[in-house]
Amino acid sequence: MSGSQIAFVAAAFVILAAITAAVQLRWLRPGRTQTIVVFLAGVAVVGSLWAAGLPPAWFAGTKSGFGLALSLAVGALLARAKAGEARAFGFPLLSGMSLTLLVANVLTFAKRVL
Repeated sequence: MSGSQIAFVAAAFVILAAITAAVQLRWLRPGRTQTIVVFLAGVAVVGSLWAAGLPPAWFAGTKSGFGLALSLAVGALLARAKAGEARAFGFPLLSGMSLTLLVANVLTFAKRVL
């Protein structure tokens, strides 16, 4: 594992820890602001893993990548069905992660096919 990969993976963990602390300690104003920030944190986590190239099967445009994106989307929908913090935190975070993973897989698949 190269130094840049370690930095990107560490960034993913730091982003997850920071957004979790921000929501738990109520540093973010509930509502749209919190939803947008948590969604963007989910995008940033998957984006940093994609930039690191880890794990490659997640972003290869194969069944495993699309399956993981689908499972994150289902988790987001289940979190949305709950009330309270699961809805305010889980839904936007998992939605951001699943959409980013889906876009990454579609781009990789399209590049491979075309």
